[in-house]
Amino acid sequence: MKNKNKKYYIYLNHSSSIEESSGYREVEGKRCLLKGWEHLDTFLHKSIDYPDRWVISEGRTGASVSYACGRKLQREAKEEAIERVRYMGSCDIEKQLTSIINTQGISPRYYEFDEEKI
Repeated sequence: MKNKNKKYYIYLNHSSSIEESSGYREVEGKRCLLKGWEHLDTFLHKSIDYPDRWVISEGRTGASVSYACGRKLQREAKEEAIERVRYMGSCDIEKQLTSIINTQGISPRYYEFDEEKI
């Protein structure tokens, strides 16, 4: 599945401390490859709840790969994400991502756009 736009989205759920309803929210982010897991669409962004901290999230679901509370350094968030992904293994990750997509839908990052209507 190929992403259709360059924007990044995270999924907010009721556990977020910000006063917004659950659903996808666009964030400023940048691509962040995880060594050994380059096939995942992972990106680095600021934590919603802790704006001075960094989080790695997955592009199809908007789910955090590193802990959502974030880390002070980008490098720490990346190391944590690699460790968590390695612990789960590729089969479990794909099962989890599929389950999340089935529950909350896919990120707007993967919506197909009709360029004639844009």
